[in-house]
Amino acid sequence: MGGGGFRFEKNARIDIDGAELRLLKKLTDKRWQLVETRTGSILERDETELFEQHYKGNLRFIGEVPGIRTRPVHHELSEIEKADVRWRMHFIKAVQSLPASKAAFDPAIEDAWKRYKQDLKQESVTSPTRRRRRSGHTHRPGWITVYRWRTRYEQSGDNAYSQVNQARKQDSTDPDLAEIIDEALEEEYLIRERNPLQEAIDAAIIKSKDENKRRERLGIPFLSMPTRRKVQSRLSLISAFDICAARYGRQVALTKFRAVHGHRVTTQALERCEIDHTPLDLFVVDDKGLPLGRPYVTMCVDDYTRCILGLYVGFVPPSYQSVANCLKHAFMAKIGQKSEYPDVEHPWIACGLCRTLVVDQAVEMHSTALETACAQLGTTIEYAPRKQGWYKGKIERVLGRLNREVAHGTPGTTFSNIFEKGDYNPEGFAVIRLSTLKQGIHIWVCDVYHQKKHHALGMPPETMWKLNVRTEDIRFPADRECLNIVMGRPYPRVLTHKGVEFKGLYYGSDALHQLRHLYGARLVVQIRVDESDIGAIHVLYGDEIVIARALREDYAVGLSLWLHEQLQKHSPKYDPDTWLAGKERIKQLFRRDREHLKDVSRRGRGRVIEQQPELALPSPKAIRGLPRLSLTSPASKSLNLELSDIPTYKAVRSQGAS
Repeated sequence: MGGGGFRFEKNARIDIDGAELRLLKKLTDKRWQLVETRTGSILERDETELFEQHYKGNLRFIGEVPGIRTRPVHHELSEIEKADVRWRMHFIKAVQSLPASKAAFDPAIEDAWKRYKQDLKQESVTSPTRRRRRSGHTHRPGWITVYRWRTRYEQSGDNAYSQVNQARKQDSTDPDLAEIIDEALEEEYLIRERNPLQEAIDAAIIKSKDENKRRERLGIPFLSMPTRRKVQSRLSLISAFDICAARYGRQVALTKFRAVHGHRVTTQALERCEIDHTPLDLFVVDDKGLPLGRPYVTMCVDDYTRCILGLYVGFVPPSYQSVANCLKHAFMAKIGQKSEYPDVEHPWIACGLCRTLVVDQAVEMHSTALETACAQLGTTIEYAPRKQGWYKGKIERVLGRLNREVAHGTPGTTFSNIFEKGDYNPEGFAVIRLSTLKQGIHIWVCDVYHQKKHHALGMPPETMWKLNVRTEDIRFPADRECLNIVMGRPYPRVLTHKGVEFKGLYYGSDALHQLRHLYGARLVVQIRVDESDIGAIHVLYGDEIVIARALREDYAVGLSLWLHEQLQKHSPKYDPDTWLAGKERIKQLFRRDREHLKDVSRRGRGRVIEQQPELALPSPKAIRGLPRLSLTSPASKSLNLELSDIPTYKAVRSQGAS
């Protein structure tokens, strides 16, 4: 299972339910021809079917690029390996846009080497341990070495893990012949005189003949003569940008392949995406009537097409969990949308791995887990400067528009705390069910935002996507399970006869039991946790990946880590049964309340409430003196509801949610 990003394109290797296939060619706009590598059988599949298999986890891309073996996605790098990857990426980024030549590489490598030494001196004062870890690199690398690092990085789908575990398959081209062809290309083709390719072929043949004369004197085997196909094969390893820069000049290449970093001009979809959060001005309850508070929306927008790639609605203050769930939604095709949200008319077609992810300076964006996940998926994180909202202005505008058109479109939007206002009127308070909110947001994305003409594009974002994006241009994760593991937050744990403990819950499975039988009774493992649902975790040991489920499934399935921690904090003995019993009592109270008021009109309902003195809203001073169960972060200023004060909540809800 490899990292990086993969596309549905010609010669892509995929695995469907254990059968290895290769995409031969695209027969029509939506139909592919495939060949089974073992039997040679020719198959045809609709593109929609391939997307659906990938979404369900039955289709995965073969994770190893021919000739390159990368570190498996679930492996955590050692400190030495991390230092080595940082060292190589330092030089790869310095030459990423340069033509493949000694003249172009050497100055950039020298500048990068000087910056590295300067950083090393600063770290010697602040962190001697880290300095010792990096001090093994005492000489700057040569340009050929850096070029090989860059080639390996690009061929692996921009996977930083490609810089470790460098076991390689043998190249069919003789290394000496490959070097001769590369020299000929550099001397005769990659020059400003713009000679035809035949000049490089002729030069390679002459060099090969001279080398064979030398070999004849030494009595060693001759080299085969270079052909046009071999020369073109070596040339194909050099990017189109590098070739253009070498033959026409760097300024021409920058114009032709422009992605101006100052003004942030992009030339294709998924080249640059922006992600951010916003709280919605709504108060939300679940479908059973339990209060959830003000929701946060995390959204990812494509810079070029303005399409929304993915979103996540949750009640946890912005965190790695929010970012991970949003990115997982953005990277995968939205196959299950129609069944989950039947009222949405248009399909959500925007998806795929982005090259650059622009984030702000929030704590969750500096997470090691996020940096590791993006490195393995071939996505570079770009941090926006502080107090420069315009740096990622597209996502800021879309989030503002979402709040105005969805949240503010609901009669009686809320402010952060309903008791904040002294003369607060419950009838004006916006209460909406979570399922209704999600349905409304999906309708807004697919049927409103994606269909409305965008002033900067001159067309709707969906039209922009259809005109500029082909399926074969979209990079996808290797498979859905791989994505879940990569995006899961890592935690070290010990596997014993009790299973694996995480936050007071125990996890186990038959496969976990078998793991102990194979490798030992007590194992130090790593777990990957989807913090939005702690009902199951991935347990990693060596090359083994095991799914373990919570022993208390009735409690943990569908429960977020944040809510679990809140329940632990407010439960004296950290007993899940305490929460379950309390939740049942709340449902019973709400059920009795609905039965009592179901035939009463809104005005009548208000009069009934006014006649009951025990249902009067307490003063803010009295409320501050009560112990509370906080269902959201204090920083979000969401509703703080005291479980023992249920009648007060009933009074608000009965008037506001009618």
